[in-house]
Parts: sequence; C-alpha cells; structure tokens
Amino acid sequence: MRLRQLKIRGVGRFPVTDWVMLSTTVTLLRFANRQAGEHALKAVQCLNPPFDFRINQPFKDLPLETVSANGLRRVIAPEKRTIVFGIFDTPSSLVKELGAISQPLYETDRVEVGRRLDYSRWINFVEIASSSRWSEVSEDIKDLLRRVSSQGADAPHIHRLLAETAPTDRLKGSLAKQLATWLAGLPERNGLNDIVEKVLRASRFSEARAIMARRLPQFIALRYGEELQRRPPPRAGGNEPQAAPVLLIDCFDAVGPEAPGKKPLAVLGSLAKHCQCLCFADHSHPGWNLEANQIVDVTALN
Repeated sequence: MRLRQLKIRGVGRFPVTDWVMLSTTVTLLRFANRQAGEHALKAVQCLNPPFDFRINQPFKDLPLETVSANGLRRVIAPEKRTIVFGIFDTPSSLVKELGAISQPLYETDRVEVGRRLDYSRWINFVEIASSSRWSEVSEDIKDLLRRVSSQGADAPHIHRLLAETAPTDRLKGSLAKQLATWLAGLPERNGLNDIVEKVLRASRFSEARAIMARRLPQFIALRYGEELQRRPPPRAGGNEPQAAPVLLIDCFDAVGPEAPGKKPLAVLGSLAKHCQCLCFADHSHPGWNLEANQIVDVTALN
C-alpha cells in the first residue's frame, strides 16, 4: 500500500491544505515556514503512528473552537473534526482478500483513512457504499412475506419495518441484525443469497475495515542526516502482511544539495526501494534535483 494523496484540516497551529498528490517513492513537501511543516508532519504521522495516543497526544493543545475574521466563534466537536486525511492504493493481493469478505469489495482501488481530533480513526472504501439502503431490499422482503412468512411469529415485526422504514435508511445496526435473523430462520433458502448479502453488507464492511487497519503502513518520523542513513531496510514480521512503512523525514536542517557523507538522493533512493519517503522542508530547500512531480509546494490555507 502506498499513500497517494493527503489533506490536512488542522486547527490552531496545524495547517489546512488542499489535497496533495504524492509520488510512490520520494516526495519533497515544501512549506512556507518551518512551523507549518513540522506540524504537518505530526498530523500526517497520526494516520498510523508507532506510538500510543493515550501517552503521546499530538492534538492535546489544539483549540476546540475557531474564530472567523469578523469574530464569530464556532465550537469544534472533536469526535466530528477530521484533522488528517489520506488516500491509499490497494495491491491486488489485498483486493482479493477483501473481495472474499464481500463481493463489492473486489472493486476496491483506493481506501481513504482519516484521524479525528479525538484520535478516533475512520476507514472508507472510495466510491463503494459500505451499507445498503432499505429501498434495495424492501420489495424482496414484501415478496418473501407473501410467500413464506406471512403468518410467522416475526411477520408483524417485519410488516412494521416495511411500514416505518424510509427508502433511504441504511441497513446497519439493529435494523440489519433483525432482518438477518429473520432471513436465517426462513424455510425457503433459494434465491436469498443476494438479499442476505445486501443486509449483511455493513457488518462485512466492518470486518474489511478491521483488516485494513491491520494492513496500513506505519508512519515513522526521522530527522534528515545520520538518523536517516542508519535506518535499516524494513523486515517482514508477524503472521499478517503489513505494508512497508512510510518514512516522514524532517529535512528543515538539510539546506545544502548534499548530505554529509552520502548524497541524499542515493540515501533516499535506497530507502525508497522498500519504503515510501515523504520529506518535509521549507521553501528554501533546493529540491535535490528531484523530478518536478516529486516536489510539492504546499499552500497552507489558514
């Protein structure tokens, strides 16, 4: 998995940016000043950090309100405010694993991940609905009631769902559980697979999100220089495959075209064979003769 796009929607010292396109190998992110870049690095690491949020709390000093230019104050709900967004690509092996959970997940090509101000994280499969709507199964449910369960013990309850549930309501939570239990008890099983798949879609997508959470690359922060040169190549570990880490490299003190001892492109090129490298610097950084699409001058919107 590689991080292909990121966006920061910070508050206080953390910047706000548009979507930023990233190289799959090395990207140099240049900010107007060091402070904005350092806070951006902290925000991006929160997508999947190596530390425990209960101990290291990078958002603890961020304000819980915003103030507009005309003085209007707006309270921020930490459980609703996403600070950093990332979009990852998905290798074919992962898509195959996800598709085995739910057929629609065979269409997965990108996964979006966000970290909120309260440190909770969400995961979405881009352009794939994670739950079905009531309108997708209501006619089939009516037909089943007429054919096999019009007088059953659960029939009045299902009739009530048909009467009270809006067509746009999502099949998840208690609604999906009630329908799944009823469907499992029907004597007639032929033709139910498609309906069951729609009813169970939300729970199966939750299972897929749990797999994604385990597969996400870890975001490791390093300082440019000797610490970077000593970084060993990643080694496989554990029973479950995890993507190679994303290295977040603080380059604010790397002002020259070459690093002490080794040329930076040689060091980064070696690391980029195993890891995706995001380098954070200010606008004074020369760019190390990287390709144009590997250098992004990030505009902070706040």
